[in-house]
Amino acid sequence: MGEIDTLDFGDGFAHMTDETDMYLGTEHMHGVVAIKASFIKIDEPLDIIHDVFER
Repeated sequence: MGEIDTLDFGDGFAHMTDETDMYLGTEHMHGVVAIKASFIKIDEPLDIIHDVFER
């Protein structure tokens, strides 16, 4: 979650490939580049911090 908050994509996104699919609501993203771009699009104008309380 921290990588999404800072938009510094590192190890948390390393397992994703060009074949990875992600669905967020009705939006379908295909490939790690598209997934990162989607997070930038929705998070860049906002100052967001995710707190994870349980795993």
